[in-house]
Amino acid sequence: MFRSCLLIFVSLLVISCNDYQKLLNSPENEVDKYTAAEEYYENGEFRRANALIEQIIPSYRGKPQGERLVFFFANSFFETRSYYSAAIQFENFIKSYPNSQRIQEAYFMEAKSYSMLSPLYTLDQEDTFTGIDKLQVFINRFPNSEYVVEALELMEQLQNKIEKKARKARKARKARKARKARKARKARKQVKQVKQEKQEKEGKQGKFH
Repeated sequence: MFRSCLLIFVSLLVISCNDYQKLLNSPENEVDKYTAAEEYYENGEFRRANALIEQIIPSYRGKPQGERLVFFFANSFFETRSYYSAAIQFENFIKSYPNSQRIQEAYFMEAKSYSMLSPLYTLDQEDTFTGIDKLQVFINRFPNSEYVVEALELMEQLQNKIEKKARKARKARKARKARKARKARKARKQVKQVKQEKQEKEGKQGKFH
């Protein structure tokens, strides 16, 4: 029974893959691609949705479906952890559809994409600062948005990372300063010892004359 179910599942998967590849490689069928992309998106198959949307976006610019596609395109990048591409596409959505009902979400997702790009605190924090700036823009622009609480939490996380890096940098500077001080003390001690040995040697030589 299990083997039969497994074979049916594999067969359906192969058929699904074949249908997707045929549709992806088809130079036309834009309506079918739109329908399939929407279906893939709703089912969480964001990579497939993204590839199909990328092909048909130019044909839907200026049409009612265009706004929906551009947002899905941006969010499908986010869902597949392509955060830099997501940030760029959300910014593109903001510029293209400033009066959209999803404009608040687009601003927030652009900022969130940059916050997701923030690396370990030990690395360069350019994306962290960008994330903080974008989150602040969102909070200032939409102070009553449903996303403000999450935006504030993300900002706190990023600021903590910046502060942690700063503390480590101060600690490192203090450690370097301490090492330099130790070396200086050691050098002074060595010079003093050499002088002392020289004086003792000269004193001994003076006794023999």
